[in-house]
Amino acid sequence: MFIFLVNPKKTLCPDTDNLKFTLDFMAQEYPSYGNTDLRMPAYQILLGLYRIFESITNKFPNVLFEGCSGGGGRFDPGILYYMPQIWTSDNTDAVERLKIQYGTSLVYPIISMTAHVSVSPNHQLHRITPFETRGAVAMSGNFGYELDLTTSDTIW
Repeated sequence: MFIFLVNPKKTLCPDTDNLKFTLDFMAQEYPSYGNTDLRMPAYQILLGLYRIFESITNKFPNVLFEGCSGGGGRFDPGILYYMPQIWTSDNTDAVERLKIQYGTSLVYPIISMTAHVSVSPNHQLHRITPFETRGAVAMSGNFGYELDLTTSDTIW
């Protein structure tokens, strides 16, 4: 995916105005104690990732790039410069999202947290949550829907 986007001979689909990246890399704060040789490779990878995103966002300034986080593991202050919104967690259960979004909001701007109304019962925990609750929780972030509108029994 990165090679396709960075290659100047290729272009994005002209209709693309939003692109979500799933980053399988733990961007986190590394402790200042211990063996610096073990921390350095992760830091270098993160700097390389920023260089890639610098190139991509400069090449496609009108595309909104969204990051994807696994419970906050790839949600870091530096990436917000390139991706102003990040999917906070793959866990879409409204009750669980309350804790996830609250914790993230202690450090990051609320508008940077993408939050969606998903199906009920939730596909991960099988919890049945009212539509109003799922909507209220999702509205406490960058609001959206993650639903199949053709199956109304899973929406309401």
